[in-house]
Amino acid sequence: MKNAELEQEELLDDYSKTVTKVVEEVGKAVVSISSKTGHSHAGAGSGVIVTPDGYIVTNCHVIEGAGSIEVMLTDGRSFEASLVGKDRIFDVALLRIQDHNKFPHAMLADSSSLRVGQLVIAIGNPLGFQSTVTTGVVSSTGRSWQAGGRVVENIIQHTAPLNPGNSGGPLVDFLGRVIGVNTAMILGAQGICFSIPSAIILRILPQLLANGKVMRAFVGITVQPVMLPPQVARKFGLKSNLCVGIRDVVTDGPAGRAGLLEGDLILAVDGQPVSEVQDLMRQLEDTLGRKVKFSVLRDHAKIDFLVKPASEP
Repeated sequence: MKNAELEQEELLDDYSKTVTKVVEEVGKAVVSISSKTGHSHAGAGSGVIVTPDGYIVTNCHVIEGAGSIEVMLTDGRSFEASLVGKDRIFDVALLRIQDHNKFPHAMLADSSSLRVGQLVIAIGNPLGFQSTVTTGVVSSTGRSWQAGGRVVENIIQHTAPLNPGNSGGPLVDFLGRVIGVNTAMILGAQGICFSIPSAIILRILPQLLANGKVMRAFVGITVQPVMLPPQVARKFGLKSNLCVGIRDVVTDGPAGRAGLLEGDLILAVDGQPVSEVQDLMRQLEDTLGRKVKFSVLRDHAKIDFLVKPASEP
């Protein structure tokens, strides 16, 4: 056998060994989730135990509307789970099962260092086939989608095939760390699947534990993208001629009370330029309870307003 063929065979063998080792380590922490509404079956999916005392991360849509939630481990044990918290925007839910023994669990890692082309493994229970394993590569780490009027950024796109029932299962790197939770695929497409990055999950877990939900900043405005004339952008020293216009203002909301009006053009928030709606969403993400400076263009003049975001209704 030629040297090149031997090297290729060794590489393939190393790949198989790596996948097998990861699945053996993480697979025990992957669970099947079945939800019921009354006496009827509401939904099914997957989840992953992330602490030895039984906290489980899954998708919100897996348990949406459930009256009761049953979790089955790979060893056949079954538990009734309680809902700790959920967030529809990020499509994340946190469940809890309890036992006097410790549960097998996987580690949530920070997904911010993921690179395009990196190999990943998806583990779940698609179409009732327990502990199904698929592999692929990261296609993009910067996808965005719109949910509930908000833009969710940095969604992971990958090629590890997913099917109904994979939702809520882990996306794992080749060190056996959970770097995402599988949430969607494009029907009819080949290898276009999406996962909520673990960086988002790690960020919202404390809020789900403390409040049962994610507390978001609310300023009470509806906005739309606006293109400024080039001479106006130059006059105010803007790097872009794009900004965000206020289409509607809730009169008794934080923005309305601060003096913002319909037709105002938002140029910056706390000094950071706002060229797109996504920029505004991002700037407001961690502003709950503190005053924020809105720099707006009104009647050809730049005016600053201090707005104190409230908790989202």
